[in-house]
Parts: sequence; C-alpha cells; structure tokens
Amino acid sequence: MVKLEFLQIKESREGFLTYIYAVHNEVSVVGEARLRAAGTRSVPERLGDLGFEIDEPYRRRGYATAAARALLDVAKTLGMVEISLCCKAENEASVKIAKKLGFRLQKEILNPERGKILKFTLIGK
Repeated sequence: MVKLEFLQIKESREGFLTYIYAVHNEVSVVGEARLRAAGTRSVPERLGDLGFEIDEPYRRRGYATAAARALLDVAKTLGMVEISLCCKAENEASVKIAKKLGFRLQKEILNPERGKILKFTLIGK
C-alpha cells in the first residue's frame, strides 16, 4: 500500500506553488512526489505539473504509479483541469506511467543540457 504524506508547499520567486509529498510504503519513505500549480496564491490557475522520484531500491514496484494517481486526485481537489508530466525520452518507466494514467504526448523538446524531453498532458480527469 502506498501513502502520500503532505510535507510542505514551496513558493517560487514568481509565486508558483509546489505541493510536496513523501511517498511511503508500509515501513518507510520510498520517494517524493510533487504537484506544481501553474498559478499563484493570488491568481489560481487550473493547470498543474506532476513529478515524482522513487528511491532506487523501490523502483519498479508500482510506487510511482500509485503516487502519480494519488496526485491526480489532489489536482482534481485543487480544481486543476490540465496536468502535464515531463520526462527524458529514455526514461521508459515514466513514459509507461504517463501512458498508463491516460496522459497523451503533447510535444518533444530538445534540451541542450538534458537531451530529448517528452511532455505529456492529461486533460479533464
């Protein structure tokens, strides 16, 4: 069983909010999940960006999928109607999670420092 534990809200200099959660299994913290709101406290936006990082020993056990699914519920509660998920093209696990959760490939971005980045979008879930 996977559980998200709310840790904090970080606010960027531009005022964007990031909701940060610890990802737990039955015994310990196995990673982190983040939901970044495209709006600010004063101008809420209905767009968000989802991210997750699972510690190496716990990967390929469904934790990232469960955390992402739980964050989609949080996003819905916050009124977000469009969520994006970006990952490196060679990150097969994240690509698989995005597709499994119903995200659609929106575009490919060539970043000189990070390589080919895929941007997936999920609308209205």
